[in-house]
Amino acid sequence: DTNFAFAQQLQNEMESPEFPKEAVKTQYNLIRDSLFMAVKEQHIPATIELGRLYEQGVAGIIPPNLKMAKHYYQSAAEAQDVMGMYLYGSMLLNEGDTAGCRYLEKSAAGGSGDACADLAEYSYSLRNFDQTWAWAKKASALGHPQGYLYQAVMCMAGNGRDQDVIQALIWLNHGIRGGLGDLNETLAAIYMPELMCKKSAAVISDAVDKAGLYSPEDAYNCLLLAEDAGVVIDDIRWQIVNEALQPKPA
Repeated sequence: DTNFAFAQQLQNEMESPEFPKEAVKTQYNLIRDSLFMAVKEQHIPATIELGRLYEQGVAGIIPPNLKMAKHYYQSAAEAQDVMGMYLYGSMLLNEGDTAGCRYLEKSAAGGSGDACADLAEYSYSLRNFDQTWAWAKKASALGHPQGYLYQAVMCMAGNGRDQDVIQALIWLNHGIRGGLGDLNETLAAIYMPELMCKKSAAVISDAVDKAGLYSPEDAYNCLLLAEDAGVVIDDIRWQIVNEALQPKPA
Protein backbone atom coordinates (compact mmCIF):
# COMPACT_ATOMS: atom_id res chain seq x y z
CA ASP A 1 0.00 0.00 0.00
CA THR A 2 1.46 3.35 -1.04
CA ASN A 3 0.06 5.20 1.98
CA PHE A 4 1.66 2.70 4.35
CA ALA A 5 4.99 2.88 2.53
CA PHE A 6 4.87 6.68 2.62
CA ALA A 7 4.13 6.62 6.36
CA GLN A 8 7.12 4.35 6.95
CA GLN A 9 9.36 6.71 4.99
CA LEU A 10 8.13 9.67 7.06
CA GLN A 11 8.64 7.67 10.27
CA ASN A 12 12.24 6.90 9.34
CA GLU A 13 12.88 10.56 8.65
CA MET A 14 11.38 11.63 11.98
CA GLU A 15 13.47 9.09 13.92
CA SER A 16 16.70 10.47 12.50
CA PRO A 17 18.81 12.33 15.13
CA GLU A 18 19.15 15.23 12.70
CA PHE A 19 15.38 15.70 12.34
CA PRO A 20 14.44 19.20 13.65
CA LYS A 21 12.30 19.13 16.80
CA GLU A 22 10.17 22.01 15.59
CA ALA A 23 9.00 19.87 12.67
CA VAL A 24 8.05 16.80 14.71
CA LYS A 25 4.37 17.64 15.24
CA THR A 26 3.82 18.30 11.53
CA GLN A 27 5.63 15.10 10.59
CA TYR A 28 3.71 13.11 13.22
CA ASN A 29 0.40 14.32 11.80
CA LEU A 30 1.47 13.39 8.27
CA ILE A 31 2.40 9.89 9.45
CA ARG A 32 -0.89 9.53 11.30
CA ASP A 33 -2.94 10.70 8.31
CA SER A 34 -1.08 8.40 5.89
CA LEU A 35 -1.59 5.41 8.15
CA PHE A 36 -5.25 6.29 8.57
CA MET A 37 -5.71 6.30 4.80
CA ALA A 38 -4.15 2.84 4.65
CA VAL A 39 -6.35 1.63 7.52
CA LYS A 40 -9.43 2.70 5.56
CA GLU A 41 -8.29 0.22 2.91
CA GLN A 42 -8.25 -2.59 5.54
CA HIS A 43 -4.45 -2.63 5.69
CA ILE A 44 -3.71 -4.56 8.92
CA PRO A 45 0.02 -3.66 9.29
CA ALA A 46 -0.98 0.00 9.02
CA THR A 47 -3.67 -0.56 11.67
CA ILE A 48 -1.03 -1.93 14.05
CA GLU A 49 1.43 0.86 13.28
CA LEU A 50 -1.24 3.48 13.87
CA GLY A 51 -1.91 1.88 17.25
CA ARG A 52 1.80 1.98 18.05
CA LEU A 53 2.02 5.61 16.95
CA TYR A 54 -0.72 6.51 19.41
CA GLU A 55 0.72 4.29 22.17
CA GLN A 56 4.23 5.73 21.96
CA GLY A 57 3.62 9.37 21.08
CA VAL A 58 6.84 11.36 20.91
CA ALA A 59 8.78 11.86 24.13
CA GLY A 60 8.43 15.40 25.46
CA ILE A 61 6.44 16.56 22.43
CA ILE A 62 3.35 14.42 21.79
CA PRO A 63 1.80 12.47 24.69
CA PRO A 64 0.65 8.87 24.20
CA ASN A 65 -3.02 8.25 23.53
CA LEU A 66 -3.69 4.80 24.96
CA LYS A 67 -7.40 4.92 24.23
CA MET A 68 -6.77 5.31 20.50
CA ALA A 69 -3.95 2.77 20.58
CA LYS A 70 -6.29 0.22 22.16
CA HIS A 71 -8.92 0.93 19.52
CA TYR A 72 -6.59 0.12 16.64
CA TYR A 73 -5.02 -2.88 18.35
CA GLN A 74 -8.53 -4.23 18.90
CA SER A 75 -9.32 -3.76 15.20
CA ALA A 76 -6.25 -5.79 14.24
CA ALA A 77 -7.06 -8.42 16.86
CA GLU A 78 -10.61 -8.81 15.60
CA ALA A 79 -9.16 -9.38 12.13
CA GLN A 80 -7.34 -12.38 13.73
CA ASP A 81 -3.91 -10.86 13.14
CA VAL A 82 -1.33 -12.60 15.35
CA MET A 83 0.53 -9.41 16.28
CA GLY A 84 -2.72 -7.51 16.74
CA MET A 85 -4.05 -10.16 19.13
CA TYR A 86 -0.79 -10.03 21.07
CA LEU A 87 -0.75 -6.23 21.41
CA TYR A 88 -4.44 -6.00 22.30
CA GLY A 89 -4.26 -8.92 24.74
CA SER A 90 -1.16 -7.53 26.40
CA MET A 91 -2.76 -4.12 26.80
CA LEU A 92 -5.90 -5.64 28.34
CA LEU A 93 -3.86 -7.73 30.76
CA ASN A 94 -1.79 -4.70 31.79
CA GLU A 95 -5.07 -2.97 32.60
CA GLY A 96 -6.07 -5.90 34.82
CA ASP A 97 -8.58 -7.32 32.34
CA THR A 98 -8.08 -11.09 32.23
CA ALA A 99 -9.92 -11.23 28.90
CA GLY A 100 -6.49 -10.36 27.54
CA CYS A 101 -5.43 -13.96 28.17
CA ARG A 102 -7.85 -15.17 25.52
CA TYR A 103 -6.26 -12.95 22.89
CA LEU A 104 -2.76 -13.86 24.03
CA GLU A 105 -3.61 -17.57 23.79
CA LYS A 106 -4.87 -17.10 20.23
CA SER A 107 -1.75 -15.15 19.35
CA ALA A 108 0.41 -17.88 20.91
CA ALA A 109 -1.44 -20.49 18.86
CA GLY A 110 -0.46 -18.46 15.82
CA GLY A 111 3.22 -18.68 16.74
CA SER A 112 3.82 -15.55 18.81
CA GLY A 113 6.72 -16.06 21.22
CA ASP A 114 5.89 -12.69 22.81
CA ALA A 115 2.41 -13.94 23.68
CA CYS A 116 3.80 -17.16 25.18
CA ALA A 117 6.27 -15.15 27.28
CA ASP A 118 3.54 -12.81 28.54
CA LEU A 119 1.37 -15.79 29.50
CA ALA A 120 4.33 -17.36 31.32
CA GLU A 121 4.88 -14.12 33.24
CA TYR A 122 1.17 -13.83 34.10
CA SER A 123 0.97 -17.47 35.22
CA TYR A 124 4.06 -17.02 37.39
CA SER A 125 2.51 -13.97 39.06
CA LEU A 126 -0.40 -16.24 40.02
CA ARG A 127 2.06 -18.89 41.28
CA ASN A 128 0.56 -21.29 38.74
CA PHE A 129 3.82 -23.09 38.07
CA ASP A 130 2.44 -25.79 35.77
CA GLN A 131 1.06 -23.15 33.41
CA THR A 132 4.21 -21.06 33.76
CA TRP A 133 6.37 -24.00 32.72
CA ALA A 134 4.11 -24.89 29.79
CA TRP A 135 4.11 -21.35 28.40
CA ALA A 136 7.82 -20.85 29.10
CA LYS A 137 8.63 -24.03 27.15
CA LYS A 138 6.54 -22.83 24.21
CA ALA A 139 8.23 -19.42 24.31
CA SER A 140 11.67 -21.06 24.40
CA ALA A 141 10.77 -23.34 21.50
CA LEU A 142 9.95 -20.20 19.52
CA GLY A 143 13.33 -18.71 20.46
CA HIS A 144 12.00 -16.16 22.94
CA PRO A 145 14.65 -15.40 25.61
CA GLN A 146 12.03 -14.68 28.27
CA GLY A 147 10.94 -18.31 28.05
CA TYR A 148 14.44 -19.43 29.01
CA LEU A 149 14.43 -16.95 31.91
CA TYR A 150 11.28 -18.42 33.44
CA GLN A 151 12.59 -21.95 32.98
CA ALA A 152 15.78 -20.84 34.75
CA VAL A 153 13.87 -19.14 37.57
CA MET A 154 11.76 -22.22 38.22
CA CYS A 155 14.72 -24.62 38.15
CA MET A 156 16.82 -22.30 40.31
CA ALA A 157 14.15 -21.85 42.99
CA GLY A 158 12.55 -25.28 42.74
CA ASN A 159 9.16 -23.71 42.06
CA GLY A 160 7.01 -26.41 40.52
CA ARG A 161 10.17 -28.28 39.47
CA ASP A 162 12.96 -30.10 41.24
CA GLN A 163 15.70 -27.63 42.09
CA ASP A 164 18.42 -28.04 39.48
CA VAL A 165 20.94 -25.21 39.50
CA ILE A 166 23.02 -26.63 36.66
CA GLN A 167 19.99 -26.84 34.38
CA ALA A 168 18.94 -23.35 35.51
CA LEU A 169 22.32 -21.96 34.46
CA ILE A 170 21.99 -23.68 31.09
CA TRP A 171 18.58 -22.05 30.52
CA LEU A 172 19.97 -18.71 31.71
CA ASN A 173 22.84 -18.83 29.24
CA HIS A 174 20.47 -19.75 26.42
CA GLY A 175 18.41 -16.68 27.31
CA ILE A 176 21.42 -14.37 27.42
CA ARG A 177 22.57 -15.59 24.02
CA GLY A 178 19.06 -15.14 22.70
CA GLY A 179 19.04 -11.47 23.63
CA LEU A 180 17.80 -11.51 27.23
CA GLY A 181 20.01 -8.53 27.93
CA ASP A 182 22.86 -7.57 30.17
CA LEU A 183 23.96 -10.33 32.54
CA ASN A 184 23.54 -8.10 35.60
CA GLU A 185 19.98 -7.23 34.57
CA THR A 186 19.27 -10.92 34.11
CA LEU A 187 20.70 -11.74 37.53
CA ALA A 188 18.55 -9.02 39.07
CA ALA A 189 15.50 -10.60 37.45
CA ILE A 190 16.32 -14.17 38.37
CA TYR A 191 17.33 -13.60 41.99
CA MET A 192 14.61 -13.74 44.58
CA PRO A 193 15.16 -13.22 48.32
CA GLU A 194 15.06 -16.94 49.14
CA LEU A 195 18.04 -17.52 46.85
CA MET A 196 20.28 -15.03 48.64
CA CYS A 197 21.27 -17.48 51.37
CA LYS A 198 24.36 -19.53 52.14
CA LYS A 199 22.68 -22.80 51.18
CA SER A 200 21.84 -21.52 47.71
CA ALA A 201 25.31 -20.05 47.33
CA ALA A 202 26.79 -23.44 48.18
CA VAL A 203 24.59 -25.14 45.58
CA ILE A 204 25.67 -22.63 42.96
CA SER A 205 29.29 -23.10 43.95
CA ASP A 206 28.88 -26.84 43.40
CA ALA A 207 27.52 -26.10 39.91
CA VAL A 208 30.52 -23.91 39.19
CA ASP A 209 32.79 -26.79 40.21
CA LYS A 210 31.19 -28.69 37.33
CA ALA A 211 31.98 -25.88 34.89
CA GLY A 212 33.54 -28.41 32.53
CA LEU A 213 29.98 -29.11 31.41
CA TYR A 214 29.95 -25.66 29.81
CA SER A 215 31.80 -23.74 27.19
CA PRO A 216 34.35 -21.19 28.53
CA GLU A 217 31.74 -18.46 28.10
CA ASP A 218 29.24 -20.47 30.12
CA ALA A 219 31.82 -21.14 32.82
CA TYR A 220 32.58 -17.42 33.03
CA ASN A 221 28.87 -16.62 33.44
CA CYS A 222 28.59 -19.31 36.10
CA LEU A 223 31.43 -17.72 38.05
CA LEU A 224 29.77 -14.32 37.85
CA LEU A 225 26.49 -15.85 38.97
CA ALA A 226 28.11 -17.60 41.93
CA GLU A 227 30.11 -14.51 42.93
CA ASP A 228 26.95 -12.43 42.86
CA ALA A 229 25.37 -14.96 45.24
CA GLY A 230 28.17 -14.47 47.71
CA VAL A 231 30.52 -17.31 46.79
CA VAL A 232 34.21 -16.37 47.07
CA ILE A 233 35.88 -17.27 43.78
CA ASP A 234 39.59 -17.97 44.06
CA ASP A 235 42.05 -16.33 41.65
CA ILE A 236 43.18 -19.64 40.19
CA ARG A 237 39.67 -20.49 39.03
CA TRP A 238 39.27 -17.05 37.40
CA GLN A 239 42.65 -17.51 35.71
CA ILE A 240 41.71 -20.91 34.28
CA VAL A 241 38.46 -19.59 32.82
CA ASN A 242 40.01 -16.38 31.48
CA GLU A 243 42.76 -18.37 29.76
CA ALA A 244 40.11 -20.57 28.18
CA LEU A 245 38.37 -17.47 26.85
CA GLN A 246 41.49 -16.26 25.04
CA PRO A 247 41.37 -16.75 21.24
CA LYS A 248 43.40 -19.70 20.06
CA PRO A 249 46.39 -19.02 17.74
CA ALA A 250 45.56 -19.45 14.07
